[in-house]
Amino acid sequence: APEANGVTEVRYDVTWDRETAERSEIHVEMSFRVDHDEPVALSLPAWTPGSYELDDFAQNVRSVRARQDGAEIFWDKADHDTWRVHPTGPGRVTLAFDYLADALDVGSAWSAPDFAFFNGTNLFPFPEGSGLEFGSEVRIHTEADWGVATGLTPDETASMSGASAARAAPGDGEGSDALDTRAYRADGYHELVDMPTFVGAFDVDSLRIDGRWYRLATYPEGALEGEPRELLWDQIEAMMPPMAAVTGRIPWESYTTLLVFDPGLAGGSALEHANSHLGAYHPQFIGTPILASITAHEIFHAWNVKRIRPADLWPYDYGRRMPTELLWISEGITDYYADLALVRGGIVPREVFYRMTGQKIGEVSDLQPVALEDASLSTWIGPRDGTSYVYYPKGSLAGLLLDILIRDASDNERSLDDVIETIYEEAYLQGRGFTEEE
Repeated sequence: APEANGVTEVRYDVTWDRETAERSEIHVEMSFRVDHDEPVALSLPAWTPGSYELDDFAQNVRSVRARQDGAEIFWDKADHDTWRVHPTGPGRVTLAFDYLADALDVGSAWSAPDFAFFNGTNLFPFPEGSGLEFGSEVRIHTEADWGVATGLTPDETASMSGASAARAAPGDGEGSDALDTRAYRADGYHELVDMPTFVGAFDVDSLRIDGRWYRLATYPEGALEGEPRELLWDQIEAMMPPMAAVTGRIPWESYTTLLVFDPGLAGGSALEHANSHLGAYHPQFIGTPILASITAHEIFHAWNVKRIRPADLWPYDYGRRMPTELLWISEGITDYYADLALVRGGIVPREVFYRMTGQKIGEVSDLQPVALEDASLSTWIGPRDGTSYVYYPKGSLAGLLLDILIRDASDNERSLDDVIETIYEEAYLQGRGFTEEE
């Protein structure tokens, strides 16, 4: 794997068991090899892509320690979210800490007595200095009777597949029979932190759709079962073909839907990732059209924003705000295609599509006028005038109007689908984001 600031053989060990659950903490250890005695700066992201707000995850870090080959070494802070470790020479260095997992938010980390979820942006520091292309291993240590669900690639060389795995302990390699270890790998930091993870007791099943595996993991156990679970599976199976037809490509080998249901939530939200999404809902969402709608929205995001992305967001910079005037394309047009997927897939009739469109018109009409570009830029500061998320409904309506204009100008030979496919080919497949001019 490429080096990062003279760092090689990067590994992250995550421990979540009944003991850490009592403290609502996840234990994290980042270890790597160095061939020098120069300080290494390790930073934690300030935000999770898709959640356009600064969360400063470093505020949840506690009990920091550093060691090299088993011996304690000196560390200090370089800034508010960067730790600096001081190797004594060549060897394997470890930064260890506990992370407070108490935020029931899809961009954060949360825990219950028998369950936790986290995003990679919460737990995984990166070495400053040489880019984010370095590969890494991830080892999750948990109870033998608990499961793990994640979009990360299993590392078959380090772990058996299935519920059990080779046993190992975090740190410098000392063995233990206390916990099971599940091993994964990532080819780069962007991939690493784009994979939300469930650990604990939850329901999970899978379905093969058009040659790809889809997995549904839900917490708590029994929250989504029977007919409501079958309904959601039927809806996912129905929405996938029309969404995939837009670009003619399914850019993942498998896709995981991770859902948490908790009566303490006032509503529901979800966050997109390249081959998964994480949703958190009040149980009243179960079996409703809104759950199908949000699911379609998040799955289409795997094309639009995770791959088709404004140049302002390419590549992600995890330490600062990344404002863009084009967020209405990433969110609003995704919302339009979520509605299209529901009607094209036969999940809802056309009349429901018309009604949803009318509701968006009413929602936008009730707000003070604001340009889509301005609303996109302002999302990072959360305007208090009611326009914080207007780029969703207004952007969706703009997508509808663009679709109508293209179809009208081409005698219905072309559509917005062709635009999406072209940008996918000419921007994403070329390894870049799209510009305003495009």
